[in-house]
Amino acid sequence: MSPSPRDRSYIPHLRPARTSGFYIALLGVIAVWGLTPLSWAFLLRSLVYGPPSTAGGRALLGWAVVEAIFSIYHAHLARSIQPLRPSTPDDLATLRLMYLRVLQAGLSPAPASASDPATAAPDALAQGDMARPDSPMEHVERLKEDDPRAVDFRDRIRTWFRKVSWDKITRESMLTWLAWSCFDLPLSDCLASPTQRTILYEALELIERRSGTILPEGAMSVVPLRLTMDPISVWGRPLLMYLLVALLSWSVRAWYQLQHGFRTTTFGEIEFLVRVPEGWTPEQGRKDPKQAPVVLFHGLGVGLMQYKNLLHDLASELTTHPLLIPLQPHISQDILHPRHLSPPGRDETVASVKAAIDALGFAPDEKGNGGVVFLSHSNGTIAHAWMMKDHPSLLRRSCFVDPVTFCLWEGDVCYNFVYRSPTSALELLMWYFVGAELGVANTLQRHFVWSNNILWFEEICHARDAQRFLVVLGGKDAIVDTERVRRYLVENGVTKGCLFDPEGRHGSALLRNASGLRTVVDWVRGDWKPE
Repeated sequence: MSPSPRDRSYIPHLRPARTSGFYIALLGVIAVWGLTPLSWAFLLRSLVYGPPSTAGGRALLGWAVVEAIFSIYHAHLARSIQPLRPSTPDDLATLRLMYLRVLQAGLSPAPASASDPATAAPDALAQGDMARPDSPMEHVERLKEDDPRAVDFRDRIRTWFRKVSWDKITRESMLTWLAWSCFDLPLSDCLASPTQRTILYEALELIERRSGTILPEGAMSVVPLRLTMDPISVWGRPLLMYLLVALLSWSVRAWYQLQHGFRTTTFGEIEFLVRVPEGWTPEQGRKDPKQAPVVLFHGLGVGLMQYKNLLHDLASELTTHPLLIPLQPHISQDILHPRHLSPPGRDETVASVKAAIDALGFAPDEKGNGGVVFLSHSNGTIAHAWMMKDHPSLLRRSCFVDPVTFCLWEGDVCYNFVYRSPTSALELLMWYFVGAELGVANTLQRHFVWSNNILWFEEICHARDAQRFLVVLGGKDAIVDTERVRRYLVENGVTKGCLFDPEGRHGSALLRNASGLRTVVDWVRGDWKPE
């Protein structure tokens, strides 16, 4: 059967034209990046023609020397993170279950009877069935090529193949991608193992069933995206920028320590910013929702500085709530920190956060009363998801803002943040000032375990109770395909707890005077009511 001319999976993706804002932003990027080559030029000129005679000129020369030395150090660090890390694949049972989940997503919606906690049988609620609902487990049948579910599946999976036409993806290309996504290994290594080879060909057959096609034989015509195996893209930046970020981060922490009673302490292997209100006791926190502890996981960027609006409102309005904020230097451009290039993994993060919760008395009692309110944004939603998977009993309520942990198998987050060529001002600024930074690139391209980072619907605690689970999405998010995330959640019964702003962008919900910020703070405090 020949594909329908309206079948979008056979239409190659065309990169949008660059906007005028892109070129304006490019000037700003060049101005920052260009400080390093200018420093080298000034240094070389001084070596040829002699040092400047004025005090100001000598000071500039001194700084140029510092910047030149730092650029060599930065280049050394960039090379040091290029080698591949040892692979730590999931066990075979987990791999099979994961791929079944990916292939079954979108085959059918969840049962309508399970969409609302209010309609659930009392005995089901008592047994906790609504706390962690079952996922629809449909048999992966062979679909017809023109089946809308097959068309949609092909269109999404080809994102991992740089959005080429589906008929350009050969079996070798697909097997190469499967070898990475299953085992984090080259295809040749997997084919040398009988067990791994069997897994790959089982997955290939299921993909052909789900896509309604038989992939063509032949040489690999397109190299798939392999996030943790492809060369890391790092662009240099001057020491001056890192020092400015460090100064701003230090200022924010100092301000909240002086004005709002926060302190910095370490639990496990992670530093935390902590505030416990005077007179607060664990018993009060368990009994009174207005005194429940709150944990905030921030996202990629410049650390706490970019969350000053949210921090201000949380610290000022939630005066009876303890606040706990894990500090994440590896995604905060804190190059002076010893953990800048050593991001904590899932086990280390979960153990450290749990140690903090236990030590501070935030954990629920033996009967399950109490617990912690978790709030996360962007990349921080991954650590949030780890806690939900490994210690669901600790989570009293959960709010995900601009989450990257849902529908992660579709490749949009990976493609948009790491591989896409910027065409707008926002995309260019996001790419240079965040994505191409040394620590961020190292975290994403050498320490990102996508099978660990996905949060499946059936793993969500209290998914259909909007008072206990809230997701905030923006329709113009440049990183996440929020329409897909919204569809995935709504099809599984998350309706009132899925807030969607058609005009919202990634991070805009937490800006000052944004309705999203007010909603998030009210929800965390317990005063928000679904419409």
